[in-house]
Order: sequence, then C-alpha cells, then structure tokens
Amino acid sequence: MPSTSGPTRFSSYTYPDPGNPAVVAIDTVTADLIHTEPADVTPCHQLYTRLRDAALPPADNLDLLTTAATELPGQ
Repeated sequence: MPSTSGPTRFSSYTYPDPGNPAVVAIDTVTADLIHTEPADVTPCHQLYTRLRDAALPPADNLDLLTTAATELPGQ
C-alpha cells in the first residue's frame, strides 16, 4: 500500500485454520486500520517479501553495524 504521507508500519497475522483470513494491521497516527481482504493484504505481504529479500543475513548485518560503529567520530 503506497503511502504518500510518510512511512507506513504494519503487522501481518496468519492463522493455522484455513478458514481464518490473513490480517494486516496498519498503524496510523490516530488508529490502526485492519484489513482482511486479499486485495488489501497481498500488497503488504509483497512489500514484506521484498524487504526480507533485500535484507542482509544476520551475521553480515552485525558485521556492517560493528564496522560502522568503529568508524564513528571519537571511536
């Protein structure tokens, strides 16, 4: 779900019972928006997948942060 007003944070919930739909809760300034319709949930799942795929593996992430911390002024 593209946001033109800034970052959007969401949580996704799935349940083992196939009769229960996937749920996405989108945090906004004034309320949480709850979506259960596939047309609303699917873009959030796709965004999560793209972010997960672009992320570094945990060990590489730790190495990056450690290196960056040693390069801070005063270190």
